[in-house]
Amino acid sequence: MKSLYSLGLAGLMVLFGLNWTAQAWAVDANGTYQDTQTYTEGINENLTIDDGATATETGPITGEATANYTVTGKGTLNLRNDTNSDFTGGITFTSGNINVLKRTNLINQMSKFIFNSANTVATAVTDALALFKVYQTDANKATVLNTLSAIDYSLATLSLGTATEKAEISFDNQLLGTTQSLTIVNSFAGRIHLSKESTLTLENMIYTTTSPTTTTGGIIVNRYGFLALTGDEGSLYTIQNNSSSFQSAFYNYGTLFISDVLIQNNVSTRSSTSYNLATLIFLGEATYKNNLTRNYAQVGGIYNSTGGTIYFFGPADFTGNGYLDHTPTSSSTMNPGVFYNSNQGTIDFFDVAQFVENQGFQGGAIYSLTNSNSAQTYAIFFHGKATFDKNKAGNDNRAGSGGGIYLLGGTIKFDDGVVFNENKAFDGTSTNNKSGFGGGIFLDWGSGRATSIVEISGDFEFTKNVAGVSGGAMHLGNNSRLDIKLTGGKEGLFSGNVAADQANSLHFELTTNRTSTFALTIADNAYLRMHDPMTGIIGANSTLTIEMTGQGRWDLGGQSTFGSEGSTIISINGGTLYLYRQGETKDVSDNVVAAGKINLAATTTPTSSAFTLASGATLGIGGGNAIVTENGRIYIDVGSTLAFNLNGYDTTASVPMLLLDGDVFITDTGTTGGKIGLDLSSL
Repeated sequence: MKSLYSLGLAGLMVLFGLNWTAQAWAVDANGTYQDTQTYTEGINENLTIDDGATATETGPITGEATANYTVTGKGTLNLRNDTNSDFTGGITFTSGNINVLKRTNLINQMSKFIFNSANTVATAVTDALALFKVYQTDANKATVLNTLSAIDYSLATLSLGTATEKAEISFDNQLLGTTQSLTIVNSFAGRIHLSKESTLTLENMIYTTTSPTTTTGGIIVNRYGFLALTGDEGSLYTIQNNSSSFQSAFYNYGTLFISDVLIQNNVSTRSSTSYNLATLIFLGEATYKNNLTRNYAQVGGIYNSTGGTIYFFGPADFTGNGYLDHTPTSSSTMNPGVFYNSNQGTIDFFDVAQFVENQGFQGGAIYSLTNSNSAQTYAIFFHGKATFDKNKAGNDNRAGSGGGIYLLGGTIKFDDGVVFNENKAFDGTSTNNKSGFGGGIFLDWGSGRATSIVEISGDFEFTKNVAGVSGGAMHLGNNSRLDIKLTGGKEGLFSGNVAADQANSLHFELTTNRTSTFALTIADNAYLRMHDPMTGIIGANSTLTIEMTGQGRWDLGGQSTFGSEGSTIISINGGTLYLYRQGETKDVSDNVVAAGKINLAATTTPTSSAFTLASGATLGIGGGNAIVTENGRIYIDVGSTLAFNLNGYDTTASVPMLLLDGDVFITDTGTTGGKIGLDLSSL
């Protein structure tokens, strides 16, 4: 026969200045006993409840009294009352179940729920499978829990609400008029679970500690800790309106799972609002809004450091994050708006992700740094479609680069398309904002770092991005690489991008003895339109390689000029490169697209710069086009085709349809006796 055994603690005359009453419990075998006594001087309980048995506390605890419960066993303890009670002494829990049932404003405040913590009077852990529930029977009233000092437990669950009774739990300093601050702390393993449509909110907390490894934020998971914040459909965790000298949202050095979460309006004065050094997993929707840094803090969103890994399995929305009253020093100019991804950190987005109106200095949304040549496969991987809209790098006090992303070593991959629209890299103090590089993305490299690589697959657009100096859509520096892969039916677009008040898509800038690559793979029935021209400055003994393969089509407008002391190699190895004629089309800003021209403006003699049209490839000519090499060469391979689009071209114009200016070579790379095709039909 199952039974409940209770051992009352010896009466303690003084405990933190309070008188405590030792209470002994006795129940029958099926656990029907109810304690109805009123306590005015406090209660201290040490209970063992067997599996299947239930004990219920129904007597009010009033006045200056506090209640401390230490519970072991597999049974259930109910705390239920129709009058007000203060459980300010806390509840220590090692196993079994505890239910707090709210009726008519039962719980005014519960100072701490401590599970298997070292500073409790708990008996030995019996099975380390504790379940703690808080819910209310009056759906119109929210349960307010003031300060949760610790949830630090072994394989325990804090369950909020039931399948039929939602919980609305708020930890709110402002509401209760107190200066205490809440932190949920975890050092081993445990779980908080929200029932359907239940909510848990941490807000208006002020943290003033001086170390990022102490209690600095709403949630802390210590090294080797494991905390799961899960929930049913419609449930939501909210962390908002908190401020800290370090993390005001969370600090994770273990494993932290979070289901649907809203993190907004938090401020950090010396660091990031969120910090991850281990494994962080967002199971549902993740929303970051208006989280800000002050002074010389690092990032408005998440600092992902020391090999930390972050996974977003649901939609992710990052809007309005960045800095407040912030002018960085020369040593802290990275300061991105949303993510600082450093030291081999990795971030995966498995659903859609959007970054809107964030602001930083190096990276309006993202700064990613890889310090080692033995880089991870991907620093950041977008498995779903990504959107970067109206993000900014820089402000009126200081120039910024990478309006959307600043990449310094490592690889960022967009696997299902991406949109970069109206992002900006600028300096408001310069005349007409003539500072800032990479309106959409900035890539560069430093000694000892991995190559900086951006890979794009699927439909994509770079539109109306602006840089003060160079790289309207993208600035590619030393040891950088851009890979674009379009499969059948996919389209890419560069249109309306501007740098230094001129149309510009990609800018390549290499110092001495460096390389950069732009690799295009365009399948049959795939299409890349580049209304904005490219530019480049190639240093001595450096090489820029631009290569197209596949059977698709690349349309290019404007004059792409590559000033070079080194080499610029452009190879069309398959498909069609089509050069627009003047006025043939307009960009997304309704500006006329200029005639397509390529100028390999070498400044040394001789040079190895070259344009090659390989066998099987086609050069489409809209009219008024040119390929010019200064001290370089133009190779037209037998088996290639020159296709002239006569549709709409003014045949009386004095400008030739195609000008080849430089040393032109007709080459045979393997088709002996072959011919160069001439196509006068419309393209």
